[in-house]
Amino acid sequence: MLEDKKAFGRLVLAARRQRGWTQEQVAEKWGHTREYVSQVERGVRKLAKWEEVESLARVLEIPSERLDAIGKSLPERKTEARTPSEADDVLFQALLEPSAATVKLSWLIWYSENNKIIVSNLDTWIAKLTDATTKYRGTFLRPAQQVLAYALEMKGKILFDRLQYAAAMGQFSDMLVLGEELGDPDIITLAMIYQGDILRKRGLYETAVRRLETAKSHAEAGSICVSGMRWNILARAHAAYGKESLFLEATDKAQEAVEQTEQDLNALCNQFNPVTVLQERALGYSMLWQPDKALEIYKQTDKLRPFRPLRDLGSYTIVKAQAHAYGGNLEDGITYAIRGLELAKQYHSKRHISRVQIMYDRLNITPFRNHTRMPDLKEALYKAQKNVPALEVRGMNLNVNMLHTPPSNPDIKRELKNQLLNMTPRGFELFAGDFLVYVGLEKVSVTRYIGDGGIDAEGDLIASTFRIPVGVQVKRYRKNVQRTDIDKFIGALSGRFSNGLFVTTANYGATASKKASSPNSRILTLNGNQIISIMMENKLGLKLSQGNSEKLRIDPDYFEAFEARKQLLNLKLQESQQAYSTDSNGNNSGDINDTNTINLNPEYDLISINALGYALRVDPNTLRRWIENDKLHVDGSQIVKERSNYYVRRDRIERIREELNLQARPVSSEEWRQEFLDYAKSRILSKSYKPVLVKALFKLVDREGKAKMDDIVKEFRAFYVQRAISGLDVEFGVPLLQDPTKASDKELRRLIIQMVICVKSG
Repeated sequence: MLEDKKAFGRLVLAARRQRGWTQEQVAEKWGHTREYVSQVERGVRKLAKWEEVESLARVLEIPSERLDAIGKSLPERKTEARTPSEADDVLFQALLEPSAATVKLSWLIWYSENNKIIVSNLDTWIAKLTDATTKYRGTFLRPAQQVLAYALEMKGKILFDRLQYAAAMGQFSDMLVLGEELGDPDIITLAMIYQGDILRKRGLYETAVRRLETAKSHAEAGSICVSGMRWNILARAHAAYGKESLFLEATDKAQEAVEQTEQDLNALCNQFNPVTVLQERALGYSMLWQPDKALEIYKQTDKLRPFRPLRDLGSYTIVKAQAHAYGGNLEDGITYAIRGLELAKQYHSKRHISRVQIMYDRLNITPFRNHTRMPDLKEALYKAQKNVPALEVRGMNLNVNMLHTPPSNPDIKRELKNQLLNMTPRGFELFAGDFLVYVGLEKVSVTRYIGDGGIDAEGDLIASTFRIPVGVQVKRYRKNVQRTDIDKFIGALSGRFSNGLFVTTANYGATASKKASSPNSRILTLNGNQIISIMMENKLGLKLSQGNSEKLRIDPDYFEAFEARKQLLNLKLQESQQAYSTDSNGNNSGDINDTNTINLNPEYDLISINALGYALRVDPNTLRRWIENDKLHVDGSQIVKERSNYYVRRDRIERIREELNLQARPVSSEEWRQEFLDYAKSRILSKSYKPVLVKALFKLVDREGKAKMDDIVKEFRAFYVQRAISGLDVEFGVPLLQDPTKASDKELRRLIIQMVICVKSG
């Protein structure tokens, strides 16, 4: 790179603007004229002596490291000592100035080799530097503070890699304070970049963006490398939360910056180079569900960097896995992900393992969850997390409904399927509107009842911390969905949604599946078996047999309620004919029958109390009591078989949540885990055997928050059998557990299901 003769002038200008000073103020403090300062800033006057450079740097508090970076355009530095004490200071400064580079090199060694000795030495180094900079006020204080700042940076990055967010944030906060003390825009900007990235990782998008925007003025006064890093992390935040236009703007700025960045030690340590900028752009496209664009970029980066160190290879393998998987190629995507996990285990990176967990969470709430390779990925994640030292328990998704494994009863499944197929077209459409609440969609709006057993809808698909707007079509078919059906659906989405969800009671033909799963289509599919599985899991249309707490049977009242709801819908439509159009015969009629297509207005898009309870995470019986006590007002009601059925507008869900001061449903595995822990802390365990059950759940629960009942029973029994063998007291007041060897699996299962784990305190 050619020598930039105006670099010092730009540095002076940026430092002056950062402090909000005029040229007159700088001239007065420096002892020169305003015109002299102006000439220096414009690069038309080169300072002849190092002493002049040093005095101006002191006035503007420009760090020596920034001067070193443009040293070729400055006069030669001559360091002389006139007294023995000054000689000591000169020696200390000479020793400390390269120390910042040493810290950065140590980071590179740790990054590539996961060297534990470096980590242990780093803590000692930080402690000694902190002590020294606290007590010492001599000439080499500033260089020592710079070294300490970079040591804190390294420590914070290591903690971030271990997902220890609070501890990492503390290191970066200390780094920020030192940067402000030194007036070093690069240190300030770097600290704020890392803080913003942690906030983004914790799901605090708005706060993360504000932190990164606040860093902008400091970044503009610093090096182009650090400024480009800020744009890169800002692009990552925007992509993670679906802000495509802001992502593209930020990643374009990062590309401009990297083209102007000299690939020196700073760029190397900050991992800011043309390849990483391209990879960040590709990752953003993957997060925005545009994996085809990401895969095209990865073809370039494969050629640009064919060989990578271990950690870099692990990270790269995982981001490629995301692109393939989100594009519908789960075979390659999961193969890459498992390979990435194997690499991440070798260098013990919880952060990289968590990326695969996010990918799994995203896929697991889509129809992709039934892909044959998903169990392989789940098992690989479990092994990776188990083998990483002191890995925090993440992703419990502990939903009480999930603790009871639905019976795999083919007769019940067949009966449920027949119930759906035998419903009237309008009755099924009303069922479908309720069912969408259980699929993983939020902010759902049913826009049309088609009249043939199908609906059109739209909503946000929740994937971990991401919200993906989707158009939805539900069809009740007995025969497989064909390619033409998918083509029509894609045409209907055009110009409105980038992604779609097609739901059918049947299955998909080979050409339909191929079309839906192609990267350009971005159509998620849900088939009849998956609908039945969701119904089984949430006990929709099912109830327990009398006298048997384990056997399920069809609940005819559940299906009859949808048929009865047609009357309520007809009544409301007749009350407001002008608000609707029906197109079966091109005109409106007083009697809205099952074959009419109805363009539905939001005020008549109603859901049942059961669906509302699921959305709010409140027991439907509790909602019923609130309604009867006038705590909750409904938008429709009717009496069916002497039982009152209540309905509310779908677009009131969030308003009801706010009015009743209810917490939002957790959207990430970490939020589910914290929700469960907070709940447990707020309760009193009512029997001593219940902590044993909680312990078993923590041991057995998988990444989806599920645990097989058979495994829980075995773990439960094993604990008490071991106590009996050891001659310890087994249990007081629970006859069944006094001799656990005699209790049958069925009896223990009944005890676990029927007896609640916790009671409210107080």
